[in-house]
Amino acid sequence: PLSLWLMTIILITTAVGYFGHLGTLGLTGPDEPRYASIARNMSETGDWVTPKLNGQPWFEKPALYYWGAAASFRVFGENDYAARFPSGLAAFLAGLAMAWAAWRFYSAATTVLAALLMPTTLGLIAFSRAATPDMLFAGTIAAAMALGAELLVAEKPRDLHRLGFGIFLGLAVLAKGPAAIALTFGSVALWTILTRDRKSVV
Repeated sequence: PLSLWLMTIILITTAVGYFGHLGTLGLTGPDEPRYASIARNMSETGDWVTPKLNGQPWFEKPALYYWGAAASFRVFGENDYAARFPSGLAAFLAGLAMAWAAWRFYSAATTVLAALLMPTTLGLIAFSRAATPDMLFAGTIAAAMALGAELLVAEKPRDLHRLGFGIFLGLAVLAKGPAAIALTFGSVALWTILTRDRKSVV
């Protein structure tokens, strides 16, 4: 059973690992200021359809990060913390997905370990503090793959899991394009080959 102390440690680790000091460092490199500028333009103009950089359409990346950061600017104001908040939220989603998968396929103890280890992982700490689409892509892919694993092994998959898989896969495509589909269905194909379970594809 989870004690109050253990729950407190998990909550503190989660808050600090995913959301602590998101705005401590200024936006760096060429990418963070560019993406944040596009999101700020969306927030200010109300044009949520066409990403624009310096007044010109910019279609280098799909729009999920811009939407998330623009909404974040409206909630928190136009600052570095708000620009990185979507990445922190996506890292939290990835941690939840891994904890849920650990609970579903392993044990409660493994779930606790996942909940404690994910927010202290160097990769998640770094990418949750980057105003880029990368963490959004990783978080939505993690959620889609956790639900995909459930669909592969469950005798009677629930419609809710099917719906969630589709939603998170769609969000992953909106985060970084068709690479999400290639990675997801490539994993399903590999599972099918290794287990020789052709029903998995269906």
